[in-house]
Amino acid sequence: MTGYSTRRCKNLIPIFQSIRSGLIEMSSYGDIAIIDSFPLPLCQDHRKFRAILFQCFADIGYNATKQKYYYGFKVHVVTDTQGLILNYELTPASIHDAKAAPEVIENCPCPFVIAGVGYVGKKLQHIFSQMGYQLWTPYRSNMRFAKQHNSRQLKKIRRRIESCFADLTRQGIEHTLTRSLGGLQMNIEAIMLTHNLEVMGMLQTSN
Repeated sequence: MTGYSTRRCKNLIPIFQSIRSGLIEMSSYGDIAIIDSFPLPLCQDHRKFRAILFQCFADIGYNATKQKYYYGFKVHVVTDTQGLILNYELTPASIHDAKAAPEVIENCPCPFVIAGVGYVGKKLQHIFSQMGYQLWTPYRSNMRFAKQHNSRQLKKIRRRIESCFADLTRQGIEHTLTRSLGGLQMNIEAIMLTHNLEVMGMLQTSN
């Protein structure tokens, strides 16, 4: 990518962000938000310990779903219950979900937040409460009162964000050829904007 092209990409980022913000203001997002993250690998597994792309920003993290380590970033996302992306943050792959959560949830319009077991902890519960949010997470199976607390309905709602991630993957968010952070962010912004347009019925879903 040429320097001129990179500058043009960076100039488009605030435009995409403004459009996404405007769409959110137009939508009926309700009172419930869902927070989770997904890995954004930058290379194949056999190169993860030798990769140098974005080496000042990316690092090694663990993909719990695939039970393996990878090199790259982690994308932390907040959606409503319909899959509309309300906010996101890009961090190094090693950043724990609970550490990134306060920043990604800031200014979320939904007072009730549903998360997975990666967000369990009294400290995060307190931080969210101080910010004006009620955080619900399922208890781990070995925790006291887990059976009573783990609402099947809330767990079902939380899984809706996985459909959002599947759509972002379908649109190619995990595959980027850019070699600049500006280009990477533009790619993410464009895909998330397309996703939101589809969720709101303003863009026909591609097959």
